[in-house]
Amino acid sequence: MDIAALLECLLGAQTPDMLLPKYAYPSAGSLYPVQTYIYVKEGAAANIESGTYYYHPREHKLNQYSVNVPLPRSVFVDRVAQDKFDRAGVVLFLISQLSAIEPLYPEKAREFSYLEAGYMVRVVEERAAELKIACDVLTGDVTMAPLTALFDLESTHLYTLAIGLGGTLPLRPLDPPAEPVTLA
Repeated sequence: MDIAALLECLLGAQTPDMLLPKYAYPSAGSLYPVQTYIYVKEGAAANIESGTYYYHPREHKLNQYSVNVPLPRSVFVDRVAQDKFDRAGVVLFLISQLSAIEPLYPEKAREFSYLEAGYMVRVVEERAAELKIACDVLTGDVTMAPLTALFDLESTHLYTLAIGLGGTLPLRPLDPPAEPVTLA
């Protein structure tokens, strides 16, 4: 699996005349508080050691946190998510840094973080389909303690969603986009 090619969809592009980078998905106030943390299982990705990483979207770079550290399936509370985790070779954890969004949206920070994560999922799903990489969303609650330890998270981090990639997950096509509706 080519993680670099997959993660290009989350890359922020910036030109000298732009104050902030532009991404392929929206974010409230252009704050982009949702961060991508990655768990790679042994042998799941070409040229990448198993372990945990942070994806830096402006530099298109992985920062390694740990090598060969197992993540227990019990991090996911839901049995269906546990089964998907077992079958995935790589898992992207979309985790919001609430301190980046709460100053502007103190009452809506969590909701906006979940929305942004949903938009990110769609972008990842589309890119995975192009690359013929199996992709499935792992929903439900998680036990934060293992994630906090593996990714060096703070109390201001909020887990939103996870995306399982590769492994023995079934390759499934995306639903085609809906036909545009003509308004009278």
